[in-house]
Amino acid sequence: MRNGATTELKAVPDDGNHQVGHQFNSEPPTIGPIRLAGAIPAQHLVPPSMASTPRAFKLSRSVFMTAFSLMALILMASISGGCDEPRRLSLDRKEDGFIAFVGNAKDDPVWQVLSATAQRYRAGTGGFDLKVLAADTATPSAQMRLLRELHDPRMRGLCIWPTDTLIMKDILLDLRTKGVPIVTMVTPILTREPFVHSGLDDFAIGRAMANAAFEAVKEKGTLAVLRDGSGLRHHADRYLGFAERARQRPSMTILTTLECMNNTFVGQRMVREYTERFPRLNAWVTIDDWPLRDLKPGEILLPKTCSLITYGPYPDYWPLVNGGTCYALVGAEYDKIAEHALEMCVTLARGEVLENKEFFAEPITLSKKNLQEFRIQWFKWLDSK
Repeated sequence: MRNGATTELKAVPDDGNHQVGHQFNSEPPTIGPIRLAGAIPAQHLVPPSMASTPRAFKLSRSVFMTAFSLMALILMASISGGCDEPRRLSLDRKEDGFIAFVGNAKDDPVWQVLSATAQRYRAGTGGFDLKVLAADTATPSAQMRLLRELHDPRMRGLCIWPTDTLIMKDILLDLRTKGVPIVTMVTPILTREPFVHSGLDDFAIGRAMANAAFEAVKEKGTLAVLRDGSGLRHHADRYLGFAERARQRPSMTILTTLECMNNTFVGQRMVREYTERFPRLNAWVTIDDWPLRDLKPGEILLPKTCSLITYGPYPDYWPLVNGGTCYALVGAEYDKIAEHALEMCVTLARGEVLENKEFFAEPITLSKKNLQEFRIQWFKWLDSK
């Protein structure tokens, strides 16, 4: 053993609730009287010079019996392992426990793709069971209640799309400290020792937005940009990717860059007010879909002369693409996010080393040109079989 102590391996019977394996017991095994068939008489082992001396013979017999007892002890230990019950270890022992796959909210369209993909991936989890679940609402309190319900020593890993990176950070760090492998999905969490992550390539998404805007304004025209400004990393990375590519398109003029602090109401108001002040604006680029959230059917956000490029190729927005309000919606290969998250989590749960601790899905740009093709792809993602 590591500390030099002598220990005993004890087999535990499988009662259906416990894992078949080893338990350590510090008490030495008890060996009763034993007789080996065909044992050689002690006097035949004593040299002739000692056979005539009774005292010498007694000493020899004492030494022999001590050696005999040690041999018997080793033999019994090798046969029974010092156990009261027979060993029931299996060489092809499978994994047990479960992997938890947790989303941000049941009604989120991206979560519906992730959860369906996870169901299709069940065969890839090996002997681990898979629990796929999400809260009813996209709030940190609802997700925290869900994690409390999952509190189980049989949980071998957790894939989670955090609803709030700041609030969920300490909870996930605590779980990782207790030995639960954590894989964050979609939205990364900043920590000194990063979590394993499977999500969006936000730099690439930002660049794709700039390419779509360049195409929307026909290589020259005016833009207004709405970014977050609250410090969320994925929004910041997305804007940096957009700004980098936009600098490579000097014929495209950015008139202003506004910040809504990740507030839907503020973002929508900013878009409307600025467009009214500058009616000749050619296009808006919003780093997230703030202007489209809570937009009522038939409600007009922008004039027909002004295009919108934003994030979120969701089914609710497809009519806006078809009608021309949205020139482009940028998203990603969401099914790949779920696949790689589960693959990395299962690897960690098995105690194996990950070669890559990050995966970033490639961006996809949805426009009127490929709307029908993308619609088919989306429904394929939603197929859980």
